[in-house]
Amino acid sequence: MSPPLRLEGDSLLLRVKVLPNAGRNQLAGLRGEELLVRLQAQPRKGEANRELLRFLARSLGLPRVSLQIVSGQTSGHKLLRLPAAARGLIEPLLRPAD
Repeated sequence: MSPPLRLEGDSLLLRVKVLPNAGRNQLAGLRGEELLVRLQAQPRKGEANRELLRFLARSLGLPRVSLQIVSGQTSGHKLLRLPAAARGLIEPLLRPAD
């Protein structure tokens, strides 16, 4: 199993599995090789993508503009780019999901 987080230059790449239509927004630990994120938003017209970036930025205390979806715009499996300085904020979230 490879880690969901890797350093690439001055950025971190984070693999995320998004579950839309959840009862509440929640960081739910690891599922396989991805950070599991439950979102209340629906997966239409980019709603879930926008909510994912807002929710992660808020959860990590980062500016929204510092997070970017690199791939997976229309998929539940996404690759995000974050600043390398956020590593210490993200690593505690990477525990296996219940």
